[in-house]
Order: sequence, then C-alpha cells, then structure tokens
Amino acid sequence: MVSYIGYHHKRRCNICRSMHWRWLLLFGCLVVPIVLACLYVKQLPWIPQLLGSNPHSTSGHIQTRMFLEPPATAIDVPPNANHFIYGEDGDLEPIDALIISDSVVSSIKKNQSLHHLETKREAHPVLANLPERYASVESIPVVRVKGVHCDGIIRGDSSALAEAASFQNNSNYIPVQDSEYIKQTSSCEVFRTSRQYMSEPVSREEEEFPIAYSILMFRDVEQFERLFRAIYRPQNYYCVHVDLKSPVEVKSSVNSIVRCFHNVFLASKSVDVQWGTYSVLEPEFICMENLWKYKKWKYFINLTGQEFPLKTNLDIVKILKAFNGANNMEGTVKRRNRERTSFIHYGHSLTTQRKASPPIPVTLSKGSVHITASRAFVDYVLHDNRALRFRAWIKDTGIPDETFFSSLNHSPRLGVPGAYLGEPETDSAQYPFITRFKNWGVYPFNWPCYGHRVRMVCIFGIRDLKLLSERPELFANKFYLSFEPLTLSCLEELHYNRTREEILGTRKFDVAPYAMFDFVKHHV
Repeated sequence: MVSYIGYHHKRRCNICRSMHWRWLLLFGCLVVPIVLACLYVKQLPWIPQLLGSNPHSTSGHIQTRMFLEPPATAIDVPPNANHFIYGEDGDLEPIDALIISDSVVSSIKKNQSLHHLETKREAHPVLANLPERYASVESIPVVRVKGVHCDGIIRGDSSALAEAASFQNNSNYIPVQDSEYIKQTSSCEVFRTSRQYMSEPVSREEEEFPIAYSILMFRDVEQFERLFRAIYRPQNYYCVHVDLKSPVEVKSSVNSIVRCFHNVFLASKSVDVQWGTYSVLEPEFICMENLWKYKKWKYFINLTGQEFPLKTNLDIVKILKAFNGANNMEGTVKRRNRERTSFIHYGHSLTTQRKASPPIPVTLSKGSVHITASRAFVDYVLHDNRALRFRAWIKDTGIPDETFFSSLNHSPRLGVPGAYLGEPETDSAQYPFITRFKNWGVYPFNWPCYGHRVRMVCIFGIRDLKLLSERPELFANKFYLSFEPLTLSCLEELHYNRTREEILGTRKFDVAPYAMFDFVKHHV
C-alpha cells in the first residue's frame, strides 16, 4: 500500500487558569503524540492528501508507476503521479508508507531504514487571484519524476536523455493489475482523495465552459485511469465505452472507477468494435446520445485510452472559446480512398457491387474519427434527418469512421453547424488538425519518430517529448505503457506543473493564434 500523509501542525493551547494545569499539560504531551501515531497507522480518509499519490490500497501492496517527489503540504489540485520506486538492484519495490514533513520526504520501506529526499521548493510567486484554499505557495508544490530529469528530457538535453535511457534499461516496469482498481475503489472517497482527483473547478472560466468527452477503451485500465485523471474536472461530463470483448476484469475495474464520480458513466450499450467497420462509429453515437441529456456542455471531444492531453483543461477551454462554434476535423477530398464509398463492403471485404450515391448532397471526404465538435454539431448528428440518412448509407462502406464526421463537417451546403467553408484539405498551416497529434510518417502528418511505429503510427518514446511539449494540438496519440513508460510519466509531470502555474497565475498561454486559423474564420 502506498499512501501520502502530510501535515503542517501548529496548535496553540490556552489552558484555563487552574491549579491542575500542569497535570493537563503533562497529559497532553503524553497522549497527543500517541493519538497522532494511531491516526497514521489507521490512515483515516480525512487525513490531508498530497499530490502524486498512488491508488489507496486496502489490502496488500500496489506495484505502481513513476515515483514523483511529493510536496510538503496537502492541496486539492490534479495529481501528477503514477509511479514506481526502484530498489538498489534496479527492480521495483513497494513502499509501505510515505510520511511527508515540512521539509523532508521520508519513504518508509518494509524492513528497511528511512530514505530522505529533498522536497522541491520555489520562490514565492504573486498569489493574487488565488482561490482561498491556495493561501500560500507551500500549498501548491512542484512535482518531479524521481530518477530522471524530465525538464532536461523535454528540452532535448543529451545527458538527461542518456540518463533516462539508462534508467529505463536497468529498471523493470511493473504495471498496476486491473483487479487492483476494484480494491482501491471499495471506498470512493478514499480513491478520489488518494488519487487527487479535482473536487471543484480551478477557475470560473472553466466552470462556465463544460466539455463533454467520450473515452473508448478495451485494455490497460491503468493507462485509462491516468488519462481520465488528467482530464477530469467536476464540471465536465464523461462517457466511457468499454469494448464488448474486453475481459470481465477490465469491465469490472473500469465500472468501479466510473461509479465514484457523479459526472461520469459507462455507455448505455457496449459494442464489439472491429476496425474498419461501422462498429467503430457506434460507440461514438451511443456516447453522444448519452451525453446529450446534460444541457450545459459546450463542445464534444472523443478520445481513446491510449492518448494523453498536451494542453491543460484551461488551455482547452480557451482554445474552444476561440473556435467560436467552429468544429475541428481532419479532411481531404484529393487524398480520399474512393473505392471505400464506390463499392459495397461486407465488414473488411470489398465487393465488386457498386454502391448508390449518398442520399444527401454531401461532399465525401476522408478524415480521422477523432473530432472536436460544437454542441450544435452533435445535435445535427443525432437529430437531423439528413445526418441520420447519411449514417445509414455509410454502414456498408469501407472504413466508415473516416468518412462520416469529416464529410458532414465539409458540407456547408447542408447547413451543418460549425462546418468549414473552405477547401477541405488539412495541412499544417492553413487548415491544421488541432484535435489530435498523431504521427503517421506521411504527409501531412510526417515527423521523425524516436519511439517506434506500429502500423505507421508512432508510439512515442522519451526522445519525442520535446516535440510533444511544443505541439499546438489538444491531445497526442499514441502511448504504450509497455514501451518507454517514462514518456507518459514526464508528460504527466509537464501537464501537472502547467496546471499548477495556472492556479498561481504564472502560466502564459497565447490563444490568439487559434482564433486566426481559417476554419475558425470561415465556418457555418
């Protein structure tokens, strides 16, 4: 079990004048320390929580992820942990408890002595406009991944990269077992606090601009939970679809996490998703329908479990407000695969039977299934008769998920809200795909890949972090926990510290370029 316990205890006692005050003082000196020690052992859920904690375990140890040097004071901000700690032999070892004083982090390992770590500190920034609960800089500490220097890795520093490569090569990564999440969520309150989920909006701007998310996943509950925790905000809404063919343990674990949040739910129907078929789109439609009843959200973003945000929630809110109703979806007519919509397909099989023309005057376009869509666009997809007819038409086409959203968004004649009025040809300058950074290795998504490619797509490694940190997109795809796990951990560190800077009022994020994109200036 890993838990973070911290306190800054200052108490002044005024004892009423009495002939027995010395006895009372002696009693307090003896009893209070004993009571405090008992509380530590019991690990009561109201004890202050700290950033960077692992899931609270009620039985046994969790062998976890990247160990982050934690703060000295409890706060309620999004976490940046998912950690593992290394022993002298380089193997992962569980930590029984983590006690954090005002200046020293002491990791207490079973049957071993204390190991002291320095707590990261910064100079006091300007604390104007901070929420009351963030009354001092000590309340909002910096968090760092232990064992490497993520700042240097992200800058592309050769020594930091070499250090990280050696660290990974000499260490064994042990993922959290899916079943552990069932144990951790036996108490939702303990789970939320120990994992440091946001309990309230960070800013009024975010509170007034809720976002709806769908997350499609089929494996790796740990990676899903890390993504979910990074994007979770109490004002947003989340629909999680677990593939029908996922193992029972995966379904049970995700369900145990979802039930702990009032604004998160499982999709009302589970689909057996098969690549290249209509089944890829079905979970999106189901989640859209499930999310529609929540009236406050402004935009919809769909994700998969192997992605991670490149921008903070406040960044995303500012960007979406700059979009001003425009959608962002990839599109190309020139590079689309015409046989996909010219011939009938049965699953993955292309037939020689020609397909009738679409039932509506739509511009057939090819694009990603990943979208950033206004609420009005989702309304059109769910309720407009033309969209429903088009949806029925694409069911026997090839890879329909790359046709449906893109075609509607590039057919302004249909009056699709937020549709692009310009030429539907995504490029890196005039018409960029801001929704997702996905390195395909071909135009217009061609960048060096320092990880490795799986079916053309780059699985990001630590040497890709510099590029990732500089990208303008909202999310990146794709990450594997089994491949260079420091990549995701350093990205978590960056995401957390950027959020921290927002709370302190020291982050500078220029949203102006997003308002200048052509699809923002010219849309229905």
